[in-house]
Amino acid sequence: NIGLLVMCQNGIGSYEYALKVFGEERVACLILNAGAYKDEGGMVNLSGISESYIGQRGGVRNPYIGIVPEILKGLNVKGVSDIEPYRWLKLIVNASVNPITAILRMPNGVILSNEYIKKLAFSVVSEGVKVARAVGVELPKDPFEELVGVVRATSNNFSSMLQDILRKGKTEIDYINGALITIGEDVGVDTPINRALYLLVKSLESNLVNVWSPAMEYR
Repeated sequence: NIGLLVMCQNGIGSYEYALKVFGEERVACLILNAGAYKDEGGMVNLSGISESYIGQRGGVRNPYIGIVPEILKGLNVKGVSDIEPYRWLKLIVNASVNPITAILRMPNGVILSNEYIKKLAFSVVSEGVKVARAVGVELPKDPFEELVGVVRATSNNFSSMLQDILRKGKTEIDYINGALITIGEDVGVDTPINRALYLLVKSLESNLVNVWSPAMEYR
């Protein structure tokens, strides 16, 4: 009985760390496409959900993975043979939406509110696509269309990164834009827009103690 650990974190780093600790056959990744927020009482509220995905890397298949969509049937989870393209698609969209909304302190709809912010968001996506291609990842959907669709579906939501900033907490920036920057450096792809957003978000959380980030485990 090998069991199955399902990882459900944004960005890149945590899944890789779990693979090193538990082995590829024992770990799966759930890409949850949903909006959520925590109210003043600490209750987490689901504010919208679209198709989500579960799978393992490179076609590895744990015998228990097939039952996960049934267990999570209320979350519209679909099993896929290789989770990597879906991880990268969400990474690229998150890298665009999360830091911009956190810096502007506005809900997701701000991304499409004017041509300047939209152009900035699309520039982040373009850099992410270049990095994905450089590491051999073929995205399952058009990332620009995915960005627009996500923003329209969650226009009134506060991104998780914005919620962290508002709570004066540490954000996921190291796992999202930080990961894109690091991987880009490894494969010779420059990501100046991602780097600028990364530095701006880090400046917002600069009063917090810096801690080690497993985003570096991707290397």
